[in-house]
Amino acid sequence: MRLGPDRVAARATHLLRPTATPYATLAPLYDALLGDRFFSQVRYVFEGLVQRYNIRFASAADVACGTGTFVRYLRERGVPVVYGIDRSPEMLRVATAKNQGNSARFLLQDFARLQLPEPVDLITCHFDSLNYMLTTDELLYTFRRFHANMKSAGHFIFDLITEQPPRLSPGPCVQRVTGPGFAVVRVTRRDPRTNIQTAFVSISRNGCSHREIHVQRGYPIAVVVGLLAQARFALLGIHDFQTLGQATNQDATCDLRGTEANSRRCYWAWIILAMRPSVSILIFDLDALFREGLRNFLLAAGYQGVDVAATEPEALAKLTCGNYQYVLIGLSPLLSGGRELALEARRLQSNAKIFPLISAENQPFIHNHAFEYIIKESVFSNLLQLMAEAGGEV
Repeated sequence: MRLGPDRVAARATHLLRPTATPYATLAPLYDALLGDRFFSQVRYVFEGLVQRYNIRFASAADVACGTGTFVRYLRERGVPVVYGIDRSPEMLRVATAKNQGNSARFLLQDFARLQLPEPVDLITCHFDSLNYMLTTDELLYTFRRFHANMKSAGHFIFDLITEQPPRLSPGPCVQRVTGPGFAVVRVTRRDPRTNIQTAFVSISRNGCSHREIHVQRGYPIAVVVGLLAQARFALLGIHDFQTLGQATNQDATCDLRGTEANSRRCYWAWIILAMRPSVSILIFDLDALFREGLRNFLLAAGYQGVDVAATEPEALAKLTCGNYQYVLIGLSPLLSGGRELALEARRLQSNAKIFPLISAENQPFIHNHAFEYIIKESVFSNLLQLMAEAGGEV
């Protein structure tokens, strides 16, 4: 029986029961093992990509920020607004201490449910953190959450393991690292059928021993690029992690100088993206005739990416996963939760303009002026002007 990625991950976890959640015990040792140890390379690559693609930003979020070394670098670089996001309280404690007094803000969040206080110009995600997403659905959902938290002209830079390079030995890979008062042993096994890699990490420190299990999955570049397109990102470039050579979206060779003699397979890639400039609109109304009529009207007016939702749960799902510039929500006595949905839309789509749609007969009952309401009977004559005023010209 062939097991899917989730079943493989569950089986791997069962083989060696952990005594600590990922990075809980590793946090005090992370900089010596990985964070500070490889930071100079990350900084070199990042600065090269920013210069190459002329990326400008006044706000940034480093997702899966770990111990906060890259956050500190961004503040030292002069970026006015910087957020660090991680789901490990232990890692964030180290990051907070490292960035004390520099105005960086840290958020304890699972990045698959990212919700920043404000949209940012740049999101970064380093050290193959996105490989912890074990299914394409999880990865797509995460990309969409990133997109929803970026400004309309923003950029997204991340690295990702695309596939495992061939090893001289087919068995597990064993790595040992020792230092003052600690020893770490990492045993890594990979399932070639699913490209899932499971690392069993044993940490001995101050006379105590703990075990952590880290499960990641590699993705072919073509799969990643397809998911990014679904999340409405525009691809700028793909580069080999070590050489910065250009790679193709078909996971072909990475080539620093453009000749086959120097080409190599790209197993670890930097991917640079920009937000798509096209307008994206969500329409939710229980009246199917009105809903489809409004959609066709906007398409005829030249707007792209017009989406519709027929039920409240469908609208909530689209608001959670998608990224919209405008959200049009029909309110009526039949939709008692419409106002709550509008408030939820504002929370989930912080960069969007929310327009509740009401009938003329219900206008006298509107006492909450937190939104700019549109009368449904006049929507076809007023909507385009309101959208243009809000910055959504076709």
